[in-house]
Amino acid sequence: MVKGKKWRKKTRGSFKDLGTSQKNSTLENRKVVESLVKSLENAKHSVDRGKESKAIERAADDAPDYMDQEHINREIVPYSNKTWERIFHLRFQKKRSLATLVHNYRLLKSPENASVYIARKMKEMQSSSKKLSKSDLLALDRSTWKVILKMDENYETIHDYIISEVALREAKKMGKVFKASRKWVLNFKKKYNLKSRHIDAFVTNKKVESREDLKKTINAFREKIWPTLRKKYPEKKIWNADQTGLKLESVGLRTITVKGKKKIYRKIQRSSAVTHSVTLHIAISAAGKLFKKAYLVLHEKKLPRKFEKIRNNFEYLRITNTNSGMMNSVKSIDWMKNTFLPSIPKNSALLLDSWTGFDQMEKLPDIKKKALQIQILPAGTTAELQPLDVYFNRQLKSFNKRMNEKIKIYHSKYTISKRENLLSLINLMMSQFAAPMFQPMIQLAWFKAGYTKTHPPPFITPATFCFSIPEDNLNVYHKNEQSYGCSNGTDSELTKNHKMPRHLNRPSRGQL
Repeated sequence: MVKGKKWRKKTRGSFKDLGTSQKNSTLENRKVVESLVKSLENAKHSVDRGKESKAIERAADDAPDYMDQEHINREIVPYSNKTWERIFHLRFQKKRSLATLVHNYRLLKSPENASVYIARKMKEMQSSSKKLSKSDLLALDRSTWKVILKMDENYETIHDYIISEVALREAKKMGKVFKASRKWVLNFKKKYNLKSRHIDAFVTNKKVESREDLKKTINAFREKIWPTLRKKYPEKKIWNADQTGLKLESVGLRTITVKGKKKIYRKIQRSSAVTHSVTLHIAISAAGKLFKKAYLVLHEKKLPRKFEKIRNNFEYLRITNTNSGMMNSVKSIDWMKNTFLPSIPKNSALLLDSWTGFDQMEKLPDIKKKALQIQILPAGTTAELQPLDVYFNRQLKSFNKRMNEKIKIYHSKYTISKRENLLSLINLMMSQFAAPMFQPMIQLAWFKAGYTKTHPPPFITPATFCFSIPEDNLNVYHKNEQSYGCSNGTDSELTKNHKMPRHLNRPSRGQL
């Protein structure tokens, strides 16, 4: 017992200088020694009582087997990594025997133990060398980001599992072991501002390979053709016209629901309304003005006779129809001859895309009489060079979607896709976009297309402005129980001759 106490004091004193792993080993050794001392004391009492055979059996049961393989595997030899590297060098390069190593490094105890210790330590050091440090993680992040960015530039489809695959591949190149967990992927997306987006269009490899030539074409148009137009014509005489489709009932593909639902269903008013659409042909000027009348093509074979009575009620629309609800060469000639040319001054310019439906329209003699210069944008460049495509059309569709959603909340029985209702809504939308307060928004479309260098002043988009004003701030004009019009106090009544839900009316026209 005296020896045990001395051993304890000695161990406690040296505890401060040991690492965590060495402390664990020392604690384990102390327990072993204490159990041995206890078993020997029990054996001594048994011998004193004349029970030698039982004392021997008891001591054998209580005492641990130092040569047990599991104990060897658990035991930690308190050598530093540098010392272990010297041991490996002596063993595998200098070809020293295990007995020699045990003689030089006494903590290895015996050749049998040394063989186990060396094999275990080599495996431990190899696995630890493959773990990622903080600098390794930063390097992995950067290399993964470069690959993902290149994939995005090459129009490759990217998902969470693809980010994981790229990270694992980059870690393998570094010679490291890495597990791309879901949390790591989420943090990676947050760090580099990556979001899941709806794919607007698909392109072939041929288009991707020719994008460098396309960039040169875009830059040449901005640097050479546009400056000549700008010198020849003022901003108020330069127009851009394009067509965009609007669903009869605008619905989003996302919604909020309780977590865990397998399938999500949402109701619509008419099934055909979400598959059929109408076409709006719109024109905007570089000065920020919306052309007063939008050319609307309905998806109808023939309009009824009674429609002629209400056709002129829609101040901001010129309405026609086709079997498909889309523009064609005949309708483009009609738009140019009867809608656009009569309302613009002489010596103007018009930017159009390379749609073949404009080919016959360009040959109209009325264009020469009006001295209208038509500039066709290079094929495949409309996403970059056409102001309507770059910014304006997106705002139009956003407004239409918000308007449709508000109707469904407050007026569920109001059928949006019904002809008269649809035209009333589109007419109201165009009247709001024609307000002078939204001129900076139209100018921003030209700025984003690269035609102007001065950024327009700050503004509020029509969807944000028109659907975020308290009802108390509206001046509402009542004609009968079902028709309403809103006014800002300086403008004449809007939509006064057609039925409109009250919650859609928002002031904008005339406000700056």
